Amino acid sequence: MRYNLGKGSGSSHFTSPPDPSVRSVCFTVYNEEGRLEWFSFPIDEAPKRSRSGDGDAAKSTTDEAEQMLRPFMLLPNISISTSCAALGSSLYCIGGTRNGHNISKVRRFDTARPEQGWITTSPMTCRRSCADALVLDGKIYVIGGTDGNVSDALVEVYDPPSDTWRSLPPPPSRIPEDGLFTAVFEESKKILVASEGTETEVACLYDVNSDSWQDLGYQLEILPNRTQPPAAIGNTAYWYHIGSHVLGAHDLDLKKSFTTPIKGLEKVGVYSLLALDDDGLLCLIWIDHLCHETRPSRLHCTKVRVSTNRQGVPCLSACVESSKSYLLPANLDFLDGLLLS
Repeated sequence: MRYNLGKGSGSSHFTSPPDPSVRSVCFTVYNEEGRLEWFSFPIDEAPKRSRSGDGDAAKSTTDEAEQMLRPFMLLPNISISTSCAALGSSLYCIGGTRNGHNISKVRRFDTARPEQGWITTSPMTCRRSCADALVLDGKIYVIGGTDGNVSDALVEVYDPPSDTWRSLPPPPSRIPEDGLFTAVFEESKKILVASEGTETEVACLYDVNSDSWQDLGYQLEILPNRTQPPAAIGNTAYWYHIGSHVLGAHDLDLKKSFTTPIKGLEKVGVYSLLALDDDGLLCLIWIDHLCHETRPSRLHCTKVRVSTNRQGVPCLSACVESSKSYLLPANLDFLDGLLLS
């Protein structure tokens, strides 16, 4: 089944899908008609450098002409609880709800073949909504989001070439699905799955190479009330806490957690955090706190340089390296951001 380019959106017109040969950020919003729209922008074009002492990265772009972004795709009849992932040149919408029940449906859009539209792929083995979707070694790992009635169904993995799903073996300790904390570590080929904000905090590591789990072996210090999954560079996971306006990090090698304000950034609205390289560059994709029903919203791409080591001493530091802003049509709710590379 195919889902073609949408028409009749609250936005005035559509633009072309992102060029798969150019690294881009794709992000989803919910429009006023209750439909899912996809937007994109190139991530590696040169933004304005952050000025020292501004105190707010958004201010560093106010004297530049801000581009109005337009959606490249509309996906109707999909719930806000779907999970999104980017792998290769393709975007995926995974699970969600329909008539109050979880679904196992999966849809794929290949930016290299936009004429195909949205194609339905093989469904998951388990019905899920609001699950975490992570990408590692050319596969998609979907974690949590079940209704709690299916045993040993915490994680399943999708293999695109064979279009098949497989449930992973259960972790050694039961991990509650409420408040899941998940992160992918490319360097060690491991996936961290933990539960935050529960009376019994549990954390386990899944090793992709051996297809096996192990208990983390120590209590993971995580700031609660994150709005998006963390991003990982090397063996360190990073997340942003809106309430405290600080960046959090956990280093698997040091077995230590850190927090710090981001120098040059005072506030962040609804956001996604992406890892751009292996040299400590993160990207916060975030929207202004206040949205207006008739005025355009402003979306910011703030690049942050991070480090957990200062002259041999474990210490988290974070500083805005550059920032760029875009305008969005009015009355849109930001959902998620993905790196298409």
